[in-house]
Amino acid sequence: MGKEEKKKESSISEELANDYEKMLLAFEGLGVKAISRPTAAIILATVYMMNDEQFVFSRKCRTELQHIQRVYHIEGGETPDQELSKLVREHIVDCERRNDIPAGARELFKERYGLKLLDRL
Repeated sequence: MGKEEKKKESSISEELANDYEKMLLAFEGLGVKAISRPTAAIILATVYMMNDEQFVFSRKCRTELQHIQRVYHIEGGETPDQELSKLVREHIVDCERRNDIPAGARELFKERYGLKLLDRL
């Protein structure tokens, strides 16, 4: 792939990322949570348990984390969604008990973000 083709591909993926962010903001404007509470809990618990910088490099992951923060009120100064908090704690306890990330969470991160999680915590 030549330099121009790579530049064009990068431009297209940037446009798609921007469109995805706009879509999430549109859902928020309608009061709709585009990411379900159970999925949000898996994402948050996994990011917490893995504490890995690869999440920072995935724009889609960062975008979805920001969406989760806003719609479930886990930005500073707000009362967080209690149901989400409970689910996150349950997932964290499960990860600690297993000393590993469940296969379902690994699959979710691979499919959604193209990220392969480490084998052990």
